[in-house]
Amino acid sequence: MRNLYKTALVAVVAVLGFRMAATADAVTATEVTPAVNKAGVFYYSLNDLFVNSLSAQIRSEAQAQELELAEYDAENDLLRQLSQVRNFLTVYRGQALMVNPVDAQNGEAVLRAARKANVPVIFFNRRPSQGALDTYNKAWYVGSNPELSGLYQAQILTDYLENNINWDKNGNGKLDYLLIKGERNHADTQGRSAAFREGMRAAGYELNALDVAYADFSYARAVRYLQNYLAGHDIGEIEAVVCNNDAMALGIIDELQHRGYNEGDGSRYIPVVGIDATEKALNAVKDGSMVGTVYNNAPAVARTVVRLTSLLTRGEEVNVKSLGMPVSGRQVMVPYVKVTLANVGSLRR
Repeated sequence: MRNLYKTALVAVVAVLGFRMAATADAVTATEVTPAVNKAGVFYYSLNDLFVNSLSAQIRSEAQAQELELAEYDAENDLLRQLSQVRNFLTVYRGQALMVNPVDAQNGEAVLRAARKANVPVIFFNRRPSQGALDTYNKAWYVGSNPELSGLYQAQILTDYLENNINWDKNGNGKLDYLLIKGERNHADTQGRSAAFREGMRAAGYELNALDVAYADFSYARAVRYLQNYLAGHDIGEIEAVVCNNDAMALGIIDELQHRGYNEGDGSRYIPVVGIDATEKALNAVKDGSMVGTVYNNAPAVARTVVRLTSLLTRGEEVNVKSLGMPVSGRQVMVPYVKVTLANVGSLRR
């Protein structure tokens, strides 16, 4: 009875044009009439604050550009995402894929499915390996340069340190900091972290990493990490916390505030920087509990992904004029923006 209900629901959704986060249950191609201008959009996890925000932007852009969507949430499960992709390709033959891959290291499994079906696949936000992209001439990537976001974090933090001459609490001439990374095999984790360190050193700061940890871009895991770290270390020795995204930065800030830090007392303050410029992070910048973040331009990414999908679906040429963004080797990079108290009020999302 449960499978019959799900099959009927899929058919009804297709007829009415409603958008849904579909399950991975298989249906046959005869049960649904393929749409002429339709695409499947596959998210690695809508529990990710930034991805959730991005999904809303993609939905809005698709409506504006008259592109019908079938939406899927993999809940950070690669096998579930592959099943969802294969299900979509069975039902909607010849339609494009928009993929925020669970397998952020290379995305090869999804790419193979797209290549077998001979349909365009536009990866976004989580970049597959260059080797994987090079294997298929209908594979694209839309995102931002992770190294630039790390460099912007370094600039935000160096500006703060230059205006707060007492940052060196123990007088050792080094920045004693915690680095909270995202997922271990994620390209953004590697690029953001390395570029931050390079940027700080280029600005003349000697670094001393008190600890480096992976919190998988998760608020809850960042909270647990800091709780465990402070069980064996003095909070007063931390001079900065650098996080690969805002969700982790907000987790760190909440735990610091639980311990009486970052609540307005300048003597009990630890600068924290993040990336994404989520709504909660922007509020944290405004109230001073976060030094700054880096704007991962969700509206521009969404607009570019949907526009690119529409162009490829219609077989039109993709260039800077038709897309509205520079294109290089089937890749489109959306610029980041530094966000601090000085410009947070003027930021347009």
